[in-house]
Amino acid sequence: LFIYGILLSGVNNAVKLFGLCSVYIWALFIISKYIIHNRPELTQPINKLEEIPKLSTDADLRNLPLIFIGGHQSSGTGLLRVLLDVHPMVRCGPEPIVTRKILKLRPNNRNGQDRLSQSGVTQSVLDNAIAGFIVSILKNMGPPADRLCHKDPSSYIYLRYLSELFPKAKFIHAVRDGRGAIMSTIMYV
Repeated sequence: LFIYGILLSGVNNAVKLFGLCSVYIWALFIISKYIIHNRPELTQPINKLEEIPKLSTDADLRNLPLIFIGGHQSSGTGLLRVLLDVHPMVRCGPEPIVTRKILKLRPNNRNGQDRLSQSGVTQSVLDNAIAGFIVSILKNMGPPADRLCHKDPSSYIYLRYLSELFPKAKFIHAVRDGRGAIMSTIMYV
């Protein structure tokens, strides 16, 4: 916002904008401390509120409570990943690029499914293999956590398929004003 303010309205208005943002962040900090102090149940670990299967056990891979973050490039998925990564029960490591390629393996046409079936690879076998691969990649990207997070802006393309693979997963789709996304993309390249 600070750089955007400088570009649009000069240095004086940018300083005012920076001051307003500072006051806003300070107010959010004070309010959040007050809310947490007066509501101790907000600081309870999630596993006391609901039963979550641990990743260290041999639980069914397709029923793990994964988190998928998707959205258009420069829509805030990176910031969202950092915010989730701060939570002690969530690990949202770097973007696993290989999962995008493995999700493309699901044959969408009838001819591809017939060829796989003739060779003994049914759709459920392929789905289990892809789910196992994705979970394996996520588990081995960092230290263990109760909830693993997969951040890939293009994951919204495979949203329906991912929801079939992981029925207990949560999906976050980041949406940003198109003008801001374009400005961010231009500044990035």
